[in-house]
Amino acid sequence: MEISTFEKTQQHPTAAPDLQHPSASTDPPTCGVCDDHLPAIFWDGTEDGINETNCADFAALQSLKTEQRTPEERAEAHKEEGNKALKFKINKVYIRKAVQHYTLALQEPIQNISMKSILHSNRAQAELNLGNFRKALMDSEESIRLNPGNEKGWFRAARSAYELKEFDKSVHFCREGLVQVKESTELQALLESAEKAKRIQHSEMNQNNKIFIQKQNYVEKLHRRAFKFGSPRFHFGEHFPKLSTDGKSLIFWVLFIYPEFMKTDVVECFSESCTFAAQLDQMFADCAPPLEWDTKFEYKRERLELYYCSNVVKVYPTHILEAKVLHEANHILDLDKEKSFDTCLEEMHIDSRAAHEQQLILVDENRTLCDVLSVEDHIISGHPTFFILSKGTHFRDVFLNKWKPFLDNF
Repeated sequence: MEISTFEKTQQHPTAAPDLQHPSASTDPPTCGVCDDHLPAIFWDGTEDGINETNCADFAALQSLKTEQRTPEERAEAHKEEGNKALKFKINKVYIRKAVQHYTLALQEPIQNISMKSILHSNRAQAELNLGNFRKALMDSEESIRLNPGNEKGWFRAARSAYELKEFDKSVHFCREGLVQVKESTELQALLESAEKAKRIQHSEMNQNNKIFIQKQNYVEKLHRRAFKFGSPRFHFGEHFPKLSTDGKSLIFWVLFIYPEFMKTDVVECFSESCTFAAQLDQMFADCAPPLEWDTKFEYKRERLELYYCSNVVKVYPTHILEAKVLHEANHILDLDKEKSFDTCLEEMHIDSRAAHEQQLILVDENRTLCDVLSVEDHIISGHPTFFILSKGTHFRDVFLNKWKPFLDNF
């Protein structure tokens, strides 16, 4: 006989869920936002992996638990968590966690001034470990403002200032701290280090100031002589003149080019007061070594002519020249060290090319280097440069007519 569905149900009823074993239920329980955990009513204290992020019930209970504590209790709990994290000094993740806990503690409306002082001091220590010395100094100063008797606050303020190389401040914090706490081996040791560093720093500053003044005087000497400087043109770098030992004259690095043979000579100590005739007499004296490339013996002293190219580059603006001479171009002009100076000039809309027509100018040998360099159209492109030709040669005539291509290709 056929049994109805109702009878089957009566004969074989579905088993009821076992309340002693909730996990045996055929219907999965719901818990806040996560279906993998039981409702809080079924918890027996053995639950694993449940926290605020994966279970709304847990978060709600934690909130209720927290709300039952006073601000001082919550701040104390955060302080303890911060102290635990701070023990792992070599792990910055834990140190940042400590900073977070101290910050949460300080956000509580606590009235205990001593507690606030400790929290600022502890956060200062964490910032010191992270290398955030300015933040550490700010926290330390607040700590000792709240409680002048906080020894650690004074020490951390002094150490923060020391790390910032503000040695005057560091000495001040050490001395004031010793007045407040009477005795402290840490503060005393740091005071000695800070005072020594302060003396060295002041000595270096005095020396730097002295050098800076000397360089300013040097720049004034350049301006008085009406010398004009521009960017290097012949790929030999930049050589600014040096002061003589008596400080009264300038010594130049001078390049001489023999265009016929593409050879060069360098005179590293050409005094501005020396005439070209005297310098050539020395370079081509009978005792001087012969020029190996002058196989026709055409470059004799009596046949030599000197030329310079006028307006070879554009003159540096005064502030750029001063910056380069004072070795402060990167600071004053905010230049990128990876860029060439010409690139920076282009970005500043300063054209390094010649502003006027270029010409080859014959040098009067009887004039001094200073006289020739002071001429209005003579611009020193990195260093003084002169071309040496031999009178009466075919190459001289060709070069004087077609020197510009050579200049571009040299």
